[in-house]
Amino acid sequence: MKRSLKLIKIFIFFILCVGCQEEEVDSDLIKIPFTERNFNMGIVPIPLDWSEKEIDNAFKLSKNCGEIVSLSQKVGWNFVDNIQLYKNDIDLAANYELETMISIDVLNDERTGIGNLPEELIGEDFSNDNLRQLYKNEVIQIVESYKPKYINLALEINGYYLTNPEDFFNFISLYNEVYDALKVINSELIIAVTFQYEILNSNLQWDLLSAFENKLDVLCLTTYPDLFNPEYKALPSNYYSILENIKNIPIVYTEIGWQGNGNEIDEKLQAKFLIDFINQNESFNVELIIWSLLHDWNKGGDFETMGLLDLSGRKKEAWNTWTEIFNL
Repeated sequence: MKRSLKLIKIFIFFILCVGCQEEEVDSDLIKIPFTERNFNMGIVPIPLDWSEKEIDNAFKLSKNCGEIVSLSQKVGWNFVDNIQLYKNDIDLAANYELETMISIDVLNDERTGIGNLPEELIGEDFSNDNLRQLYKNEVIQIVESYKPKYINLALEINGYYLTNPEDFFNFISLYNEVYDALKVINSELIIAVTFQYEILNSNLQWDLLSAFENKLDVLCLTTYPDLFNPEYKALPSNYYSILENIKNIPIVYTEIGWQGNGNEIDEKLQAKFLIDFINQNESFNVELIIWSLLHDWNKGGDFETMGLLDLSGRKKEAWNTWTEIFNL
């Protein structure tokens, strides 16, 4: 009986080892299969912590992995409140010779309503004249003060369409007004909104692009395949194939990411996603790719392990892959 139990234990150990081997990621799959890049790269410069030293270090690291940093704040509905929030980051970007993308986050985190509204505007929508003027004033002052290369006037706006289809078109009329005003200030400014790719594609929302009346300078997308499809261990081979139909506008990925959950296998899968992503997009008119985030998010949630570096500052496999591509 003891001999039988011993054999059973050996058999179970053998099966577990075989299973572990099947989970391993072939190192050849995370080797860079190309020798040049034809797109710019950027990062969301989330620091290790929010001390002055680590914020500065985040921008220093960003210089080593991109040409641009992506900065975002909630609409303040009073520009004075947001001056210092942007100013420090803008100054650091200039210090490290980084271009900037500013994204105006006008929606709540769930993309179901307008975010951060002052008490007198609670319950109002994008048809409200006062709300529209405050938003327009704030955006104009941001552009005049900080002169970004790119500005996004809303984040993942197609999420708002799912719950507020009528007010979505109120926002578009506001967007068109602000677009025209910004082009007077700087005709070279690249203006857009971001769309969430997984929602856009699964809900067949591609017609929403035409509602902007050719006032999208680029098509800005966020994409998080494993957040929307937790069963994925790798990126399906045709995941971005519908973008073959985007011919007349450059594509900018303002946020891409895959979780790297702290173990060797998951971190290799994160790096493999990056290579698969670029391979699938190489024939498209991609202008810029921004990884979200520099460091893991220390507040938990979906972005907890999305960084290229972990919360100790350790560089993950995806950092090595990303910087190797950047240095091509």
